This record gives sequence, structure tokens and C-alpha cells, in this order.
Amino acid sequence: MQDDPTELPGLVNEAPEEQPPLILTGDGYALTITPEAEKMKAILLKCAEGIQIVDNDDGATWASDEVKNLARMRNLVEKSRKLAKEPVLRIGGDIDARAKEFVADIEKHEMRLKGLLGDYATRVEEKRKAAIAEERRLAAEAEAARIAEEKAAADAEAARLAALAATEVVVSDDDEIEAAEAYDRQVAAEAEAARLQNVRAERETVLVAATPATRTRPTEGVKFAPDFEVTDIHALLEHNVSLVELTPRRSKILDAIKLGMKGDTPPTIPGLKITMKPVVSTR
Repeated sequence: MQDDPTELPGLVNEAPEEQPPLILTGDGYALTITPEAEKMKAILLKCAEGIQIVDNDDGATWASDEVKNLARMRNLVEKSRKLAKEPVLRIGGDIDARAKEFVADIEKHEMRLKGLLGDYATRVEEKRKAAIAEERRLAAEAEAARIAEEKAAADAEAARLAALAATEVVVSDDDEIEAAEAYDRQVAAEAEAARLQNVRAERETVLVAATPATRTRPTEGVKFAPDFEVTDIHALLEHNVSLVELTPRRSKILDAIKLGMKGDTPPTIPGLKITMKPVVSTR
């Protein structure tokens, strides 16, 4: 058995007040809940706890009335909460505005100087990379020239020995030894050329590491960190789905469902399980 809500003060049968009662009042950082509000809450909870099952029209009517009573109390608390918090929010807004106004010029010059430093650091880094690329090019050219010289010398020696053989000149033991050594040198030169071709990247790295360009002093207070801009979000999604956040837009989905409703039958939308749920009025 429950109390009749028509006999309770401030509930569904009373006309709405123009201003909500001071259920919550703020005084500085203190918060006060009025005794009247505590009493009204206790009555509402007692009435609500008295309803444990709804199995007929009368029970549904009582439950509906209690929902409206609880909603009205909740709305009164919400209104008083906003009233109590409004001065604090205003003071907070004033503090933020004054602080923002004060640091505006500071931030302006801070960002300007950061921009200048960033531009300078970028130019320094571009020059450093250009110097490294030039050093690598020169090192590669010097290495290629050395290999070419060794190969040319070996080819010349082989050609000389071939010319001697063509004239059918009797070759002495010393000449045979020299020819064998020249051949060995040619084979060694060709093997060295092949080896250097395979390890040229490592040699270049070693050469560059010893050059002044790689020891260029970075701009003080500046470091380079990775950043990005999305040029094709669909390509990014296809590459790695974890790099893109997919979020359903609830209001847009509900609009699409309502637009596709045929009477009480919801539309079929791929990727959605659409149900019809009861909505209890609090008015």
C-alpha cells in the first residue's frame, strides 16, 4: 500500500512553479541541501518502493504517476543545481578570460619565436642532408675511379701478355711468373670490384660518419619529431583498420530509421539491429 501522490506537496497535481525551490544552494565551496528537499525525497522514495509489480491498468496508472513525481523532483534538482553553479561558472569564466588576455601577447611571441627556430632548424637539417648526399656521391665516385684504375691496369697487363703470346716470342720463366701474377691481379681486381659493389652502402656510411657534415651541431632547443596529415583516409583504413576510428553517429542513424519507418515497422539497414523500445513519458 502506498500514499496517494495527490496528497503529497509539490508533486504532479500542483501547478509548476516559475522558479524552482532552493533544493541545492551554494555558498562559496559549500553545498547545502534543504530539509524540505530531503523530506520530499524520502516521500517519493517510499512511494516508489511501494510499487514492486505492474500487472493491471490501475497499477500502470500509479506507476506512471510516480515516474512523473520522480522526474519532477529530478528536474527541480537540476534547475537548482544550475542556479547554484552559475556564479561559480561565471567566476571561472572571468578567471579564464583574464588569464587568456594576459598571456595573449606572451603566446604570440612564443609561437613566433618557435616558428623562427623551427624554420632555421629545418634549413640546417636540409643543408646537412644535402652535404651528406654530396659526400656520399664523391666517395662513390672516388671508389669507382679506384676500382676502374685497378681494372685498367690489370687489363693492360693482360693485353701486354697476350700481345707477347701472339708474336710467338719465347717466354722466359720470369715472364711466365709475371703473366701468372698479372692474371691473378686481374682476377683479384674483378673480385674486389664485385665485393665493393655489394658493400658500397656500408662503406659510404663509414666514410660519411667521419665527415664534418654529419657532425653539424643541431639547433639548440629544437628536435625533429614525426607528424602527419591524412591524404586518403580510405587508403589508411585499408592499410590498417586500427589506425582509423569508426564511430556510429547516433542522431543521424535515428533520423534515417525514422525516415524509413512504415507505420510501426522499422526499416532494414545493413549493420544495424533495429528494435522498438518503450519510452515512458514524464509529463
